[in-house]
Amino acid sequence: MDKKLLRLLARPLSQQQKTKLWRLLLRLRYRLHTRLGEYPDVLFKIYSLFDLYSDYIVNQDCALVIDAFPRSGSTFAVYAFHLAQQGHPVKVACHLHVPAHIIRACKLNVPSLVIIRDPKEAVSSAIIREPYLSIKEYLLRYKSFYTRLESCRGQFFLAHFDQVVNHFDEVIYKLNKRYGTSFQEFDYTRENLAHIEHQMHLRHQQYGGGAGQSYLPNPIKQKAKQSVDFRNNEMLLKQCDEIYQRYLTYFD
Repeated sequence: MDKKLLRLLARPLSQQQKTKLWRLLLRLRYRLHTRLGEYPDVLFKIYSLFDLYSDYIVNQDCALVIDAFPRSGSTFAVYAFHLAQQGHPVKVACHLHVPAHIIRACKLNVPSLVIIRDPKEAVSSAIIREPYLSIKEYLLRYKSFYTRLESCRGQFFLAHFDQVVNHFDEVIYKLNKRYGTSFQEFDYTRENLAHIEHQMHLRHQQYGGGAGQSYLPNPIKQKAKQSVDFRNNEMLLKQCDEIYQRYLTYFD
């Protein structure tokens, strides 16, 4: 190998170069996860091989799966659901954010709650949460998630982000009616909402970040979302919006 090339490779990286390299690796990981997330057999073999996400993956012991594209209300839903069960342990699989998770749940006949949110709102929130990823990558994940799930549309329960946040009691009621389950419905008391807010605050502390990365709405995050520029991804955003509009027709 050329000596100049060897010296170049041996040269220490600057902090800026290390940051760029790390972000590149994270993007590659996200793209790979999006792609593999369409294929349950492959994805879960990899998870099993490396013992990944074992506490989150659906299996026969799960009573419910709650999942969605990131920043679509699934964290609120999980906390609200557990709180509603009044201390009775109910195993919930959640937060994988790939269609393979719901497809696996359907094959196992495990009740599944899929949440959908307007793509522009969801992606704007996601890009603020993790700005090292690109708008394009998030839109591709949104497209992948909901397009792949249409093949098993009749096997999961669909809820909108607004329904989950503001009317989760009705969501659980309809979920019970759909699956013949008897989950307790969420009660929108001041104490319950404060408890969930506290849990989401603790989660935010665990994962870190500023106000823009918070799981709770706030003026800083709202202002940052309004500045997200989709102009270089208009065609992809249009495709995601078409999927979203199609899903809106699936609601009862």
